[in-house]
Amino acid sequence: MSSGDPVKAGNITTAYATTDVVAEPNWDNYHRTEFNGSVIFRVGPSNDAKDNRVPEATLDGVQGLGLWGGTGVIGLGGQIVDARSAGIGVLGVGGRPEAGIDLPDPGGIGVKGIAGGTADGVVGLSDAHFRSGVFGFNSLSLQINDVAGFGVFGRCDAAGGAGVGAESKFGVGARAHSAENDGVVGLSDGQNKSGVLGFNSREEGVGYGLFGRCDANGGAGVGAESSLGVGVRGHSRFNDAVVGLSDAKVKSGVYGFNSNTSGKTFGVFGRANSPEGAAVAGASDHGYGASFRGGLAPLRIEPAGAKGAPATGNHQTGEFFVDSLGDLYFCKIAGVGPAAKWVKLTP
Repeated sequence: MSSGDPVKAGNITTAYATTDVVAEPNWDNYHRTEFNGSVIFRVGPSNDAKDNRVPEATLDGVQGLGLWGGTGVIGLGGQIVDARSAGIGVLGVGGRPEAGIDLPDPGGIGVKGIAGGTADGVVGLSDAHFRSGVFGFNSLSLQINDVAGFGVFGRCDAAGGAGVGAESKFGVGARAHSAENDGVVGLSDGQNKSGVLGFNSREEGVGYGLFGRCDANGGAGVGAESSLGVGVRGHSRFNDAVVGLSDAKVKSGVYGFNSNTSGKTFGVFGRANSPEGAAVAGASDHGYGASFRGGLAPLRIEPAGAKGAPATGNHQTGEFFVDSLGDLYFCKIAGVGPAAKWVKLTP
């Protein structure tokens, strides 16, 4: 075919140059008539159901094939000449978009990307401030209560993969915000796995595996709850497992509370297995190392299983000891075994 020849339906049309379909107003006897319609080029199956002309096969509306890394389909939104108005480059609507017509159940996919080989399925790029490379919006959850909807949903079945991955060189890896609900919710059914896992690989300076902040008076920077397991568990190989800091008066760096009104309970419990360790230690440069108050008694020392002061072990000056008879002893001189000198304080 030569340039300018008509395109014949059902035949292969060979093009030797770019083919343009241009929309423009019609001029008839010097009178301008605007372009008729809201779509420049449209293809689709016949909608004449009365004469049984609708094809029964699954058909693609438009196919585009790029060459040597070229793009199959390119859509440019807005006016190309001076870009006076922004438009959508490519719009995909799954199902019939007319208002008042119910979509099939389930509805069709608006846009689907399938990677060829080892490429990404969908790639979005934006250089604008406060804009996204990929933006997902689901309005259903705003209209119907207790019905789940996702602005963006990702799934990966690989053992080392992730449903959604986020990465940033200087900004945050992922940011989530909700006006009236949780900002981030994580759920896991895996053994020894977490609903939310935070990891900071920095080996120097200050970093946080997980950080939480709340400015409400009755709120908490991080909240944890468990019906059968522990509420919070902290572990460190070379440092403190849990550190609490408070700048408020009459408040604690770490506060423990047990609301059970019966049985043997503990507000704070500490344990150390080293012979030179202490289950609970307290220190203050100007105030008391420890202060106790109790309705039954401020302090109780659990009696030993044998009577008399300890005869074995490395003891330090200042230790208190209660034997099986209830007698209270004080270590006045440090020593190992019999070398330690104890003073009986009870008659």
